[in-house]
Amino acid sequence: MLPIYLSIESKNIAMTNFKKRFFACFLVGGILTISVTPDYAEVINNDTLSIIRDITIYVSVNGNDSATGFSNVANADDSDGPVKTEITALKKIRYLRALRENNAATAKIVFLKGLHVFTAPLVIGPQDSNLTIEGDLSGKSVLYGGRSITGWQKEANSPFWFAKVNDSEFDFRQFYVNGKMRPRARLPKQGRFKHESIFNKDWMMTSGGGFVPAPTTEERSAMKYAPGQISEETSLSNAEFLVFHSWDASWTRAISHEPVERVLRLNPPCSYPPGAFGIKDYVIENIREGMLKPGQWYLDRDNGKVVYWPLKGEYPVLASFEAPLLSSLIQIIGTNEKKVANINIKNICLDLSSIKLEQSGGFGAPFFDGAVSMTNAVNCSLEALSVTRAGGQGIKASESSDILVKDSEVSQTGANGIYFRGGINNHIINNLVHHVGIIDPNAMGINVGYLKNSHIAHNDVYATSYTGIAIGNGMNDMSPAMNLVEFNRVWNTMNILNDGGCIYLYGKERHTIIRNNVLSESYGSNGSLAGLYLDETVEDVICENNLIKNISGSILHLHLTKHNTICNNIFVCKPGNIISFLRSSDCIFDRNIIYAPNAEIKFLNPEGAIYTGNLFYSSMNKSNIDKIPIAYNVDPKFVDPNNNNFELRSNSPALMKGFKPFDPSKAGRLNNP
Repeated sequence: MLPIYLSIESKNIAMTNFKKRFFACFLVGGILTISVTPDYAEVINNDTLSIIRDITIYVSVNGNDSATGFSNVANADDSDGPVKTEITALKKIRYLRALRENNAATAKIVFLKGLHVFTAPLVIGPQDSNLTIEGDLSGKSVLYGGRSITGWQKEANSPFWFAKVNDSEFDFRQFYVNGKMRPRARLPKQGRFKHESIFNKDWMMTSGGGFVPAPTTEERSAMKYAPGQISEETSLSNAEFLVFHSWDASWTRAISHEPVERVLRLNPPCSYPPGAFGIKDYVIENIREGMLKPGQWYLDRDNGKVVYWPLKGEYPVLASFEAPLLSSLIQIIGTNEKKVANINIKNICLDLSSIKLEQSGGFGAPFFDGAVSMTNAVNCSLEALSVTRAGGQGIKASESSDILVKDSEVSQTGANGIYFRGGINNHIINNLVHHVGIIDPNAMGINVGYLKNSHIAHNDVYATSYTGIAIGNGMNDMSPAMNLVEFNRVWNTMNILNDGGCIYLYGKERHTIIRNNVLSESYGSNGSLAGLYLDETVEDVICENNLIKNISGSILHLHLTKHNTICNNIFVCKPGNIISFLRSSDCIFDRNIIYAPNAEIKFLNPEGAIYTGNLFYSSMNKSNIDKIPIAYNVDPKFVDPNNNNFELRSNSPALMKGFKPFDPSKAGRLNNP
């Protein structure tokens, strides 16, 4: 006999006025029996069940899974009050809906303030549509996917301490001491190793099929290291390798080691063969040999323990230690035939989830779970969330449409901050996304692909390992994307990888508009970046009213594109900046201000564009585009460019050329939720 408790608000049904009360339902021998509390003994029938439209279940860290869940405060005998676990809350809602034979009843799970420790992801399916999951506004509601690590002991004759972690599922790549992330053991101590693998096949560009012929699995799985880099005693169970390519990198492990030939057999295979593009960089992490300074740690899988070298003045017996257990906290999973609909998640903090290295990463880090993940979902919203310390993606949506991500902060993620792939009418609005790619450098702040008619606006994105905002389509998809990227503020990007930018478009992204963004203060790991970057096969894109300044490398880079319009932008050039139309054609460069107060104005393949109505200013009165008849000493008369005020004075010559003033201060978040 399974009881479930329902709450009825005052209704007038069949001439009977019900006050608020609880009643219990029992399934006995397949017959539904309804037992009403003694004060209210009216007969309850199926017509009564049909009035149950709103169901709210409260979850408390101090709750009782035998309670009703209908009240946020427990009564004297604990029969009425919040439940303890999210799984019980969802089961109660499913059962109540089953009584009505209708999943359309609006339902809500409210997490009361406190730290809710998850033992498994909360999985939402199509049967759970029309559900709100929210935090109690009286305090901070935290959904937590980590575990404390205790039982620390000091190693004999060593500065290291260790604690047992015997659970095989507890396989983590993040480790926190007193709330701060500690670096894993690594070799070399600084910089990167150089391996000796060679791969010399011709690269035909992504649009031309990549390498021809395509690399074999063997070529992607073998790496020859240089003498002295890896010892025969190195534990393959522990070691993890980050192999760098050009615009991406591969996390992998070694399944065999041939020390005489100095060859590692890697699995999963790298996204490109080691040595491709002439790049031979790699690092090794999570090995005892890499414990070279205090604050480092490694997971000793051979002996079922985590090993840590405390900082000076840090005492493990007094410190708190955390590591992630779950790779996802909330999963919304539908199918092509049956979508999950109308799921709303708001006012919740999702803290500490893990990253699994089952695939190597690759461009855009697509394979990892999200702290919140959704697949085949429609009409869902994620609002006022704080997603932090996610080992994989912060928020991930695949083949989902009419999704809103709004007013949220996503930070300290191992992979992308926000990742979307596939869908239409999606909206990423007014979010703060920062410190992404702390594990997988392929990550981007906001990474969206194969989207149509979607909107990315008023986001602040900074501190990224690779690109800030990326948007792209499939190489074989000729349909217009018609996305809008506007009023975003992006800075401090490209801190590890190369060949990306603050905003990067790729694939056959067509008929998209990039406008009113501020892209700035990005210097990259080696200067190989762009402020605004349109890559292979991007067509018919309009980039207008953007301010781009303090960028190393190409301030504007178009590569293998055509029919794109760059108009009414302000480019503030530093020494070494380039405006590039490499292998591009039939583009329009109209009514832009190119302002180089201490630099020469440099173009690459200027023949790729038609120039009209632009204003060029170089204090050096110098440019390399002699084929274009322009003057280089026309001061645009900004109000105060030395203090980043690029408003035009009323007598600016740019206005006479048709430049339309815009306000860069409107970019970024509209408020601070």
